[in-house]
Amino acid sequence: MKILIRKWVLMMVLLALSISPMLSVSARTDAVHLVLWHDEQGAQLDTLQASISTFQAGHPSITIDPVYYANGTLQISFAKASADQRPDMILTGSDNVGLWANADLIMDIGASIPDELKAQVIPTAWGLFQFGDASVSTAASLTGPSAGREPT
Repeated sequence: MKILIRKWVLMMVLLALSISPMLSVSARTDAVHLVLWHDEQGAQLDTLQASISTFQAGHPSITIDPVYYANGTLQISFAKASADQRPDMILTGSDNVGLWANADLIMDIGASIPDELKAQVIPTAWGLFQFGDASVSTAASLTGPSAGREPT
């Protein structure tokens, strides 16, 4: 189950990376530096690094700095960090999302998800990425043409 959750969370970050060209930050011509805290290892780390490299190749003005935290320390470090020390993105298990959302440590990204993407996904799938009324994460698997659609 833990591997499934970690894969799901990895997919969320990958979607965030894939939709960021639609966000205002990618339209900027000046350099943007984003910090990503993660606890990925092995094959998941390889996948993450490849995804970051691919994204940066297509968006040369955006740099993503992945910072590794040993399993279990990332959640504690994130909760204890002051606002100016927190990363722009975090990749970890979803078990702390509710606590972080209630403490206003993570933001609602719902307004950044294009309507075209939302229209491709069944409501049940979007519900998986909600906490309360906020979209706190998304999954890369939802970017495909048939992802999240009801069977025909």
